[in-house]
Amino acid sequence: VWSQKAVLVVLCLQYFLAACYKLRASGLSWMDGGVMKFYMRDYIDDHPALSQWIGAPILCQVLSVGRLAFEILCPAACFAPRLTACF
Repeated sequence: VWSQKAVLVVLCLQYFLAACYKLRASGLSWMDGGVMKFYMRDYIDDHPALSQWIGAPILCQVLSVGRLAFEILCPAACFAPRLTACF
């Protein structure tokens, strides 16, 4: 049981520190969707049906904000056992 909690703490810390680094390196401009658009273009070019979504800046912004929110809120899983399933 303690090993599962240790893994959870390390994982939550990793996500949280990733968010801190993103905010430290580029500030709130990281949430403009540019990074998400770059990676989506790199991986979705092979699927023409999905490539039309790459041009939607609002989708990239929503995904960027959601990703950052997930990473910042991830340590909550360490303190609220019911949230562990979400993360």
